[in-house]
Amino acid sequence: MNTPSTNCCTQQKMPGVYSRRQALSQFGMGLGAFGLADLLARDSYSQEGVGARDDSLPGTAEHVIWLFMQGGPSQVETFDPKPALAKHDGSLLPEEFKKFDLAQINTADAKVFGPQFEFAKHGESGLEVSSLFPEISKHADKLAVVRSCYHELFIHGSALTMMHTGTRLLGHPSAGSWVVYGLGSETQSLPSYVAMTDSMFRNGTATFSSGYLPAIYQGTYLRTTGMPIQNLGRPNGLTETSQKRVL
Repeated sequence: MNTPSTNCCTQQKMPGVYSRRQALSQFGMGLGAFGLADLLARDSYSQEGVGARDDSLPGTAEHVIWLFMQGGPSQVETFDPKPALAKHDGSLLPEEFKKFDLAQINTADAKVFGPQFEFAKHGESGLEVSSLFPEISKHADKLAVVRSCYHELFIHGSALTMMHTGTRLLGHPSAGSWVVYGLGSETQSLPSYVAMTDSMFRNGTATFSSGYLPAIYQGTYLRTTGMPIQNLGRPNGLTETSQKRVL
């Protein structure tokens, strides 16, 4: 003879037969268990995210937007006037420059090519800005222009790597990766570092790579056409459970 069993809600008179309240109770507990299992599993199949830094930094910047205009106007036509270069525009290249032995200038008729736009002082600071930027020049007192930073590379590919990582050698973290490493991120659901362009970057991912830092600091490439981020969906035939097991 079967003896009645007791659960958390009411007495169960027959094994395997549930009342509506019992069924809802058991079903709800099952869903909760699935949700808890998923929450607990996240740490096991995903790397820890980039959290906000607790240590105090001297700066107050919270975001960095790096606009790198590949093929844009040079510094001598934007924010760095060169009066001597403008003075000698069109004249033959001085002999002392030929010691560099560069194919671009190692010709008998090589001439100096000076700035093609006029400069004027703006704001209380007197910042010199090219006539290319009539609107930007109105905000001269809000700008900080660095003119002491330079490199001596003439090859575009190496120069790009130098500009973004501080060295011509591949495998080093980009500037954006260092920013994320230093400032951290206050969100775990969005990329802390993204890179956008109207075409693929020259040098591939080297300009936004995390280098020898963990991959969590690498920039997320957002495309401007089609799907912004590729390969977000699971491949056909791969279930969510199988994907989590692989991860």
